[in-house]
Amino acid sequence: HAWLTDVIIGIVYESWAGGFGVILLFGAVAIGAWLIAAGTASAPRYVRWLVTTLSVWVALPYLGARTQLVSWLGLALLLRLLSHRTSFSQRWIPILFLLWANLHGGFVLGLVLMIVIAVALWIARLLHAEWGSRWGLVDESGLAQTNLRGLVLLTGVSALVTLANPYGWRLHGEIVDSLANQFMVEELKEWQPLSLTTTAGRGYALYLAALGGAMCCWYRRYEPVRWVVWLVFLVFSLRHMRNVPVFLL
Repeated sequence: HAWLTDVIIGIVYESWAGGFGVILLFGAVAIGAWLIAAGTASAPRYVRWLVTTLSVWVALPYLGARTQLVSWLGLALLLRLLSHRTSFSQRWIPILFLLWANLHGGFVLGLVLMIVIAVALWIARLLHAEWGSRWGLVDESGLAQTNLRGLVLLTGVSALVTLANPYGWRLHGEIVDSLANQFMVEELKEWQPLSLTTTAGRGYALYLAALGGAMCCWYRRYEPVRWVVWLVFLVFSLRHMRNVPVFLL
């Protein structure tokens, strides 16, 4: 699932500082993912930095020299490109998926994100047409300003370019087989549902409680598309602990 990332790790390990260089590489990837994702939020800078710091603290148990960090960076870049209203910025998305599919199998999360946004956008606009401004995209910005038809086309093209890898369609088959592997889902700890018996689980639960409290006190925006994205990825994080950092982004 990560042949190109393995090549990069090998080059870094052999040519620069060994294992320490690999740790620095993944540290840079993780920092980059959080900084890029923070830039997509429509909030004052001090709020973004506070929330970013808290989310990184919660994500600490999941960090390390792991190839899946590459997909966190890919997801952050995708969010940044989708948040730009210009078609020029979004033309980079298929190129991102071309690289992502060769770096890590987590590119599937990116496709899921685009599909979720497209479906939420379609439903919100349908309700707006039927029931008026009450159901409109009143406070939406960024994600919801995307042209729906263009987003669907972009998703299809992005899915197609992921076939451009040394394994072709077999890569996708391997990803499906891995997700359907009951032994992996049932036995590997990171694929287990969120557990409050672990320090990481309790930290995430506290973060969610604080986030919910802050939203009740200060969040007054009407953003149905963003809400749907949050809900879907929250469910992913509760279903499998490995997805907690994905929601935190």
